[in-house]
Amino acid sequence: MTDPLVPGGRWVSPARRDAARVAEIGVTALAVDGVAAIPPSTLSPPAGAGPAAPSIRITDDVVELHLVTEYGDPVRTVAERLAAAVAPLLGGRELRLVIDDILLPGEVLTDHARRTATGEPPR
Repeated sequence: MTDPLVPGGRWVSPARRDAARVAEIGVTALAVDGVAAIPPSTLSPPAGAGPAAPSIRITDDVVELHLVTEYGDPVRTVAERLAAAVAPLLGGRELRLVIDDILLPGEVLTDHARRTATGEPPR
């Protein structure tokens, strides 16, 4: 599969290109109504699976995205919104969404999960 993402019109290594794509997918996902967070990953990516950010993995064929949704909208509705938002960023790959948790009313989400997608270090 070819994936012609060339920021600024110049060649970028596949690892750097995919790391930028992971960050862009994370920021886009967090902007979707009903998405509360992208949780930090507790797993290391499998060897040869491609670059990974916490809970976002890109392989040749699939983008796997783990997330926490907000209580309220049906999970299917949030998933459809998210799929539409990130579709232009997938480079023809299949999107696999994994709902790790649902943020209930009154629960507090740490800033760490939100910063995870942008690569900011935890405070």
